[in-house]
Amino acid sequence: MKQSIIIIIFCLLGATYIQAQGLKWGPRIGMSTSQIKPKDLIITNQTGLEEFQLEVLDAEFGYNAGLFLRLESAKKIFLQTELHVSMATTRFQLTELADVSTVQELSETYYNLNLPIHLGMKFGPIRFQGGVIGTRNIGGKSDLVGIVTNYEQAFDDLNIGWQAGIGADIWKLTLDIRYEGDFGKFADHMQFFGEGIAFDDRERLLKFSLGWKF
Repeated sequence: MKQSIIIIIFCLLGATYIQAQGLKWGPRIGMSTSQIKPKDLIITNQTGLEEFQLEVLDAEFGYNAGLFLRLESAKKIFLQTELHVSMATTRFQLTELADVSTVQELSETYYNLNLPIHLGMKFGPIRFQGGVIGTRNIGGKSDLVGIVTNYEQAFDDLNIGWQAGIGADIWKLTLDIRYEGDFGKFADHMQFFGEGIAFDDRERLLKFSLGWKF
């Protein structure tokens, strides 16, 4: 599935490049907000006994920075790709079920390399666009490591999501508002006692970005 998506993306890039009459590129910075309200997770140990309850408290503002490249055709159809690094933090509450008085507030911070590829159309200074985004984890830190003995992180080599949004070009400035969704469930990188788990919700992000065109 992922290989097919990558092949389609490169075909679109090639076709748009042949017809392109305008090339825009430049730096871009942005921030994102996330509204995650999944049900609490009950984590069982190797013997099947319930050991922990994990609750999502809050997903803090995320930040990203990188470069964008836009190829525009004569019919105002464009293809835009970006490469940027993002950072996001999520806070959790961990309760030991054997002793409900033992409650800890923990957090995880993730650093990802992101490659969104969008196809869109311009109407004057306004742009409408959408496409896919490939994400690869490149690091991070978790309070769960060391506190929960049998906790590990297992990120996919490449995670594919989707984006859709609207933008505007004002002089050299390029503004974007996007809505992003993930095909996988939230926190599916978590492994407790050798078993992968995930919340019942999929992460949704609202992203704002500002770029400078050359």
